[in-house]
Amino acid sequence: MCSNHGASWIRRAHNFDDFSNSLFSVFTIANAVGWAATMYQSANFAEIGEVGDRHNEFRNVIYFVALILFGNFFMLNLFVGVVTSTYNRETENLGKNYLLTESQKKWVEAKLILIEAKPKKRYMEPSNSFRKLAFKFVMHKRFD
Repeated sequence: MCSNHGASWIRRAHNFDDFSNSLFSVFTIANAVGWAATMYQSANFAEIGEVGDRHNEFRNVIYFVALILFGNFFMLNLFVGVVTSTYNRETENLGKNYLLTESQKKWVEAKLILIEAKPKKRYMEPSNSFRKLAFKFVMHKRFD
């Protein structure tokens, strides 16, 4: 009846008129970009030629809230979980020095060998006879 008064129906950017627009609208809502305006538009839904009451379709609001909870939170967490597990698996496969060149890897290995290699301590035997006796007693292999 709008056309009788010189007005026309406005087709919103996010609508569910056909399959492609529905997919685009669901994708936009799941990303939480402009979902509130689309939800209010669908809550004020009316058939063509009828005047829509304000918030007459509460079922649409429930659909949007469920879509936000499932699409945004669950799917986003699932995506982040897959990305982190793939990253961890790949870093395990490649090793912790996967960004180093071959010469850098050899240098790191040599440094690790030097750190782990400790010289054996060698003790000098004292010249005093009492200290020499105590030294031999303490250095006996039973004390190891």
